[in-house]
Amino acid sequence: MQRRQLVAAAGEGMAMPSVINLNFVNRSSDAGNSHIVIFQQQPGPPAHTLRFHNNSGTTQTFVCFQTSGSKPAGLAPAWFAMPVATGVEVNFTWQPSYDLVWMETGQLAEGVQFTASQVVPATLGTENKIELTYSEGAFAFNAQGPAQMTNQLQILCDGTIPPNTVSVGIGMAGSPIEVMQAASNMNFVFTPLANYWVTLADVTQGEIMDLSRLTSSARVVFPPNVTAMTATINVDQSWTIQQGLVV
Repeated sequence: MQRRQLVAAAGEGMAMPSVINLNFVNRSSDAGNSHIVIFQQQPGPPAHTLRFHNNSGTTQTFVCFQTSGSKPAGLAPAWFAMPVATGVEVNFTWQPSYDLVWMETGQLAEGVQFTASQVVPATLGTENKIELTYSEGAFAFNAQGPAQMTNQLQILCDGTIPPNTVSVGIGMAGSPIEVMQAASNMNFVFTPLANYWVTLADVTQGEIMDLSRLTSSARVVFPPNVTAMTATINVDQSWTIQQGLVV
């Protein structure tokens, strides 16, 4: 869930780009309502900001997603997606804190809309393992605690999980970033690496994408002690990635 603020600025003798500021609001810890808005920044890592500047000449749907590998491959949800008119900048701000998530997706495939049914904040080393069970017609997380590997996030599916009904994964700031088809008696291990990518795609936030079908994407790397980056899509559909919030 997110807040939006539209700010239009104009200088003398010229029109400045419109700027849309969005906060990726941190997740709810209420298992029955994962869409509660939390307007105060939660304790944790410093907020990061990615500015998207549309300099392509046409309206584009800006998408940010994450991958566990060095190159996009397989299926991944659109972590953030928003149509942006040419000449408009979007400031997308979040805290890089991890979550454990599940949702009833049926069979996981391209085009499936993934909106987490349950979002549980995770802490590496102390609360990075959880179990998913199915009882009386309902899925639920339980028994959260420390995993053996302190630098990984782990979801255990017990023997009650029906086939091709639910997906599990990890999220950041309350929205899924990596998901897999859950199965009975399976152990899913995720290594959080925060590999950010930007692309253009006709999708909505949370929609599962086939990353092999993306035609234009670029990696956004936050160097140490840098919490703001700018990604610009150019007229030729190439990307320019810069440190800071570039105008």
